[in-house]
Amino acid sequence: MTVDVLRLPGDYKIITQTTSSGGSTGGNITLDVGSRSGGSVGTVYVNGNLVVYGTQTNLVTTDSNVTDRTITLNSGETSNALNGGITGSSGNQTSGLKISRGKLGQDLDQFAAFFEWNDAGRWQGTGAISNVPGIWEFRVGRVNPRYSGIKINAIRIDENSASTNGSGVGQGARLSVFGSDNPTAVISVSGTNNYESRVTDDDDIPNKKYVDNLLLSASYVTDKIVVGNSYVTLKDEYNDGVVSEVVAVLNGDPGERLNITTGTVVMRLTPDTAQFQGVQFSDNQINSVGPDQDLYLTANGVGQIKLQRPLVLSNVGTPTPGIGETGLYIGAPAGGGTGVYYKSKDVLGQVTGDEFMSRKRALVYSIIFG
Repeated sequence: MTVDVLRLPGDYKIITQTTSSGGSTGGNITLDVGSRSGGSVGTVYVNGNLVVYGTQTNLVTTDSNVTDRTITLNSGETSNALNGGITGSSGNQTSGLKISRGKLGQDLDQFAAFFEWNDAGRWQGTGAISNVPGIWEFRVGRVNPRYSGIKINAIRIDENSASTNGSGVGQGARLSVFGSDNPTAVISVSGTNNYESRVTDDDDIPNKKYVDNLLLSASYVTDKIVVGNSYVTLKDEYNDGVVSEVVAVLNGDPGERLNITTGTVVMRLTPDTAQFQGVQFSDNQINSVGPDQDLYLTANGVGQIKLQRPLVLSNVGTPTPGIGETGLYIGAPAGGGTGVYYKSKDVLGQVTGDEFMSRKRALVYSIIFG
C-alpha cells in the first residue's frame, strides 16, 4: 500500500470560501476515508492535540471509545460557585451530559438523564458541604422538563459530608433524603406489589400498611413502653357511647401519674394519693373525694363490719342522720359523764338524741332516784 506524505516547513492552514480580504465565509472540509453508504471505512488519525472552535460537534458512529480518565465540561467557568450563580444567559446556566432517548409527548427532545449543576442561589441546608441540596439533577425533557428516577444498588455517604448538622467523622453520618427544600415530601413505595408482606428483615423499612396490619392483627404483645417526660393516652368509645380513657404520665407532671376515666375518674395515682372512684387513700387515711361527700363502709348481704382495734371518735361536729339512721359523735361531757352522744331520725322525721351515761353515773342516779 502506497503512503503519501506531505511535509511542510511551517504551519499549514486551509481556508474555504475565501473573500477578497482573505477571510472565510464558511464552507466544508471533508476527509473521505470511506463511503457513508456502506463498504469499508478507513480511519483518520490525529497525532497530537485537537482544538475545535465552533458551536456544535456531531459524532455519527455506532460505537465510541474514550480512554481519557477525566473529561471536563464547561471548561473555563469563571464563577465562584460558593458566592454566585453559574455564568451564562438566562436559561443557559447549566452544564452536563444529555442522553437522548427519543420523544415523549409533545416535547421535541427527550433525555433520560440530564446532569445539571444546581444554581448556588438555591443552596440550603447545614453540615460540612450539605449547603448543596443537589449538585446533580436528573431530568427528562427540554420543553417541559421533569425529574427522572435513577437506578442504583446502594447510596453511600461520607461522614465528612453528612447532611445533618453537627455530624462529621465519628459522629454517625446521616442521610437526608429530602432536606429542608422539600418540607412536605413523603417517602413512598407506590407501584410495588404488597410491599408490607416482604418487610421481614430486622433492617427493613416498613410502610404505613405494614404498621396498620401489625397493630390490627393483635398478634404481637408489647412488653413495655419507655417514654420520657410524656403522656401516654389510650381512648376507647364503647357501643353505648361511653368514652374510656387511660392517661399515664411518666417523668412528666409531678401532680398526676396515672389517670383512668370513663367520663368520670375511675382511678388516679399521684405521688401523694391513690383515688378509686370517690374514695381517696393518702398515707394511712381514707377520705371521700369532693366537698361534703359521705363515706360508706358496707358488707354484702348479711355480712357484718368487724373492727379488730379500738374505735376513736374526734370532736369535729354533730351528725345529720337520715330517716332510719343513728349517728354517734363526741362532745363535751354533760349529765351522762361520757361525752358520747347519739342522734336518730325516725320514719316520721323526728330527731332525738342524748348522751350515753357512764356506769358510775348510772349507779349514783339509781341510788338517788331509786
